Amino acid sequence: MEFSRAVVQAKKSCGVWTGAIDAVGYQARDDKNPSRENPTQALENALRVVNPTGSVGVIGVYICPDSGAKDEQRKQGIFSFPLANFFEKD
Repeated sequence: MEFSRAVVQAKKSCGVWTGAIDAVGYQARDDKNPSRENPTQALENALRVVNPTGSVGVIGVYICPDSGAKDEQRKQGIFSFPLANFFEKD
């Protein structure tokens, strides 16, 4: 699996990822288009690799207000995020 240039540190145990940390925040790069930011990319990547019984931590910075954001919600610190993916695994 290809990760964004965002730094995602993870702990692996018995062949499965048991935890990951988003240490990047809103400046994470988009996996498909690294020339643009995708604030939730590091979290989305962590969700894909961490075992359902594992943990995901966030120490990355998500600022509010962000006058440089591309849309009104992000300017207010509101990020669309697939929360249901925390509970769903293939």
